[in-house]
Amino acid sequence: MDHIGGLPNLLWTIKKLTVIARPGSCSLSGKVIHVAIPDLDVWNSIMQVLRCTQDSYRIDFHLEPILIHDGVVFEESGFRVIAYHNRHMGIPRDGEAWKSFSYRIETDDRSIVYSGDLLSVNEIDSLVESGCDLLLMETGHHQVEDVCHYLKGPSKSFGRLVFTHHGLAILADPDGELKKAREILGDVVLLASDGMVYDL
Repeated sequence: MDHIGGLPNLLWTIKKLTVIARPGSCSLSGKVIHVAIPDLDVWNSIMQVLRCTQDSYRIDFHLEPILIHDGVVFEESGFRVIAYHNRHMGIPRDGEAWKSFSYRIETDDRSIVYSGDLLSVNEIDSLVESGCDLLLMETGHHQVEDVCHYLKGPSKSFGRLVFTHHGLAILADPDGELKKAREILGDVVLLASDGMVYDL
């Protein structure tokens, strides 16, 4: 639920915004919104929920699900998003799709890596092997010091490290956990907080 639980409300809010939009503002009418998702059964369930809401979720734009896969999932005007499966949701049986992904976001001169939830810290390797300006790394399933010691190893290149999806250790003692991280990697480490803005 913490992966896709907010998606129905997001799609409902998009519909709501089209209803209350001021005349002359950007319209979605007739446009297609692609929604990348790893499981069409989940997508069908989300749409079933939305169809049980006000007006049966009648919209004048189109939602089109796109199955997430390894590789480029979006590319336009020098902006590219690349998906890398991870084992957080387990290894799929033959013929089944991967359910959990990490992402690398690239522009012509900047790159961001978002770990998502990982089974093992070493799953970050393929995302940072060519370096990145900003690494968003979860701590919901991993300890700060373990992540920092791993990232201090060879062939790990990043500009800033921002911890997200905080686990119990950070929630209980954010200052102490940040101090631990900075003792290993220096002041390139930050803890994400609501409303934080980071300028690349």
